[in-house]
Amino acid sequence: MKRRDPELTYSGTKLAYDWAMGKYNEYPLAFHVNAKQIGSDQDLMDAVYDQLLPYDIGISKYELVQHIKDRGKPVLYIVDGIDSDGCKLNTGSAIFNAIPSTILPLCEVWATEHNFSEVVTFKKSYEADTITNVIQNYPSQIDEMISVLKNVYLKFKKTFIGSAHAHKWAYNASSEYFLVFHIDTYQMDTNEDLVDAAFYQLLPAYKGMKDELLRVIRHQDRSVLFILDGFGDDRSAIQDESDVVGATPCEIFHKCKFLGVTTLE
Repeated sequence: MKRRDPELTYSGTKLAYDWAMGKYNEYPLAFHVNAKQIGSDQDLMDAVYDQLLPYDIGISKYELVQHIKDRGKPVLYIVDGIDSDGCKLNTGSAIFNAIPSTILPLCEVWATEHNFSEVVTFKKSYEADTITNVIQNYPSQIDEMISVLKNVYLKFKKTFIGSAHAHKWAYNASSEYFLVFHIDTYQMDTNEDLVDAAFYQLLPAYKGMKDELLRVIRHQDRSVLFILDGFGDDRSAIQDESDVVGATPCEIFHKCKFLGVTTLE
């Protein structure tokens, strides 16, 4: 197998991992492909060879398709990131047109988007010759990350004024905010943005998810609250409003609210 593409979503990767661990054993074969990298002249099996299989595998595309057809077992395609710019496989019709017709009856497609709050399952109804979309709730790593973050806040000592807001959110008493990040601005580097600081101080195990998190925040209806402890202090990396603007990723600034905390309770 080739190395994992860094542009793949965490939901798609989790689905592939779960299949590899035997969770979806009704599918003897599963192929996890990056929708963005599928060329205009490629079908899904071309993408499997291009993205997944080693160059010297020793079995041709035709032979693999024939093998799937002869076995008659279901095949799962995990098509990752169908909302990517320039992706041609952004509808059910486009996806099924990209599956070799000889194995189409055996195939099911799970398509993911970068907000990874849900997985779209495309199935073909041969009797009615129509495509149906089934939306499934799927536990994402964002949900896991939020749970971890709340547990962090519940262990905080209520030293700073901002802790009360973090505790309120952690106890699910505040539905106004999708996320609350309680940042110690004394610990921030001068070239560190607020999201980097949140991962470094609160969620170090999830620091590789920054790009995914920014995409999720952009698609959210609710705001993100940054509680900035030490705001305005001479030793703080965030001393005024211009520092707040400069330290906030521009693509989510319109989704953010800020609470500067300068005094102890």
